[in-house]
Amino acid sequence: MRGTASYRTSYGVDLPYRAWTTPDVIFSVIDVDGSGQLSIDELRKFFKKSPLDPAKMETMFTLMDVDGSGEISREEWRAGFHAAGFDGSGVVGQSAEGFDTLLALVKPNYAVTQLLGDLHGGRAPNLVTRPEYRGVTLHQLRQLWKHVNKRCVKEGWMDVDGELIEPNTITMYELMRYIIKPLTQYSTGTCSYVERCSETVVQPSWTVLHWWGDSFRDLMLCLEQHAKDRGISDEAASYWMAAFALDQHETSPIEMSDAARHAVPRAIAISVGTLLCLDRRGLGFRRLWILYELYLSLTVQHRGHPKMLDVYAPLTHLCKRRLPAPPFEVHAVGLTEGFCMVDRGHGPKGEGEAFNKTERERHFPTSLLEAGLDASVAAAHTSVEHDTRALHAHLASTHVPQDVVEGAVRGRFAVAALRKALDETPYDGGTFFRRCLHALSASPLTHVSAHFSGCVSFDPTLGAAFAQALPPTLESLSVHFSDVDEKAAEAFVKALAALIQSPSELRYQGKLPRLHSLTLVSNVLGADGGYALSVALGAKGPRKFKMLDLGLPAPFEHRTASAIVAVRSPRWLSYFGEGRFVTEGGGGGVIKGGAVVSLPSQRLTSSDLILLLATAARGNPHPLLALDVSDNELDEEGVRLLESMISDGQLPGLEVVDLSDNAGVPESCKKGVFNAMKMTQGQRVGHDFVLSAERPFRIEPAPPEEEDASPSRRHSKEAHSRRASKA
Repeated sequence: MRGTASYRTSYGVDLPYRAWTTPDVIFSVIDVDGSGQLSIDELRKFFKKSPLDPAKMETMFTLMDVDGSGEISREEWRAGFHAAGFDGSGVVGQSAEGFDTLLALVKPNYAVTQLLGDLHGGRAPNLVTRPEYRGVTLHQLRQLWKHVNKRCVKEGWMDVDGELIEPNTITMYELMRYIIKPLTQYSTGTCSYVERCSETVVQPSWTVLHWWGDSFRDLMLCLEQHAKDRGISDEAASYWMAAFALDQHETSPIEMSDAARHAVPRAIAISVGTLLCLDRRGLGFRRLWILYELYLSLTVQHRGHPKMLDVYAPLTHLCKRRLPAPPFEVHAVGLTEGFCMVDRGHGPKGEGEAFNKTERERHFPTSLLEAGLDASVAAAHTSVEHDTRALHAHLASTHVPQDVVEGAVRGRFAVAALRKALDETPYDGGTFFRRCLHALSASPLTHVSAHFSGCVSFDPTLGAAFAQALPPTLESLSVHFSDVDEKAAEAFVKALAALIQSPSELRYQGKLPRLHSLTLVSNVLGADGGYALSVALGAKGPRKFKMLDLGLPAPFEHRTASAIVAVRSPRWLSYFGEGRFVTEGGGGGVIKGGAVVSLPSQRLTSSDLILLLATAARGNPHPLLALDVSDNELDEEGVRLLESMISDGQLPGLEVVDLSDNAGVPESCKKGVFNAMKMTQGQRVGHDFVLSAERPFRIEPAPPEEEDASPSRRHSKEAHSRRASKA
């Protein structure tokens, strides 16, 4: 049985031309006489009711009849099949140029054209010159998913192998063939999907990397879950995706215009971060484009800070973060950079965001993490061979070795896998964890963030091993390790201090020469570990180091805080995170002549006050003018230090202090601060101090003198104030 009837029996559809499937299947259907050769009459008969323009059939036949025999052999058909673009535009490594040839032969299909109007609404394309600004919104992607469900089964869509597909299995290659390319070719030219379907183009907030061979449904699951986890509203959820942002009628990304060629790094640069959506088998790690773009994501920085990188995978599982509320089902899981909006609040046991993050991420498949640790540039490939050659040539021309690219990718996944590897340590003896450490030590990463809070496997040996595995390229390190074994915490901190500290004060010879910021949050950090850090960050510390963030409020006692600030640093050093000591928001601000610190109702203890005062006294470029630490949990230790520093002249610009509503501070301590301000600062700034009538221990400067004071008096006070500022 031959012809259309046989095809209907095999595939359940009448018109195989719609499938653009394998050449041999189509050849056998058209060759009704079984001669092994196709005549022009057989082609005309087969395509009589097809959307191909009969007037161009002669052209098609001539292109395929290479030897001029008047018939098309199976070999000629196979070669012409790919050249004409029936293969789906280079899905299996063939030429991507053929699709344009095919579209030139196809007449507009009225029914399909009408359906595509659902996506662009009949609007003219909204052309955007710079491709990196073409963000596709979640609303548009949901609309596309609805469109796929409306047409796919009804029209009998097939993949490149001639197999019927359904909406849940359709990939970006099929979207490209059935929707994106037909949609983006209009009467006067071609454009990108975003330009064709967007009335207003939105700048992307995240750049998305994904393998085109993965199902569009799984990609949507990852995007939807990412938006929920990050707390991104539908109005703000805009993603940059090459399939939708670039004009896909270009022959290859390597041969695109300069604007399109640089679109990926530029999109990464203007985005908040990069979102990698993995397929269920991790085949994306075998794609050279993904490895290259991951490397860009890990190296592109904005104002000295790297972009965030989130990794999501489709996985249906039960979420238990909101116990005692019933667990609920989610369909994707992500490893995020830092904490998400969804991590806030009480966890299953009321522990907080660090535990919520651990609970959320523990479902991430270990097999995908292992695939990331095995990423290899040499083993990766692209759909089109000349893309592979061009990418390798680009890496060579920019002097980026292959091992640096794969080292960055492996290192990033090693960091993401650390907690999961530790949780699995009792079962594999720590093999997976040490494999992660090996990948981390060999990586060129500049920023590392790890979370070990509540991990029972974080013992002294593994804690020290983690510190020793940190790469020399490191610029910023963030580690959360609350509620772990105290000996493990001490072993980790001392090993880290030994790594940081230089054996010489004359020239830094430590192992982390680029380190400039360190975040260590732990409620088991002791005085010994704190002193080791103090010594390491003193005169023998990295020359660029400027920030030690210990959490707010600091989760340790004041003895540890005193040990941390025991050794004076020869350079300015902040003991609070960026933006906490001097900020533009509620935490304080820079005003003319100095800084204001306002941290009321933050549950601060004397540990925080010790760290804050040490920051203010150690060369802060903005002298402290006002300090509001009201309604906190301060005690005598911190306030006595404040009094001492005021009396010793270590806070020369301080004019306003608010200590009210700290029940643990004795009245005598508050009065001691008041007297120190009155005796020392009053002389320095040229006026007396009074206590606020509304809040008994709010120390404020006395009201200024009347404007009619003598000019000589005013001039004298201004000069005195300038001298104090210089001091």
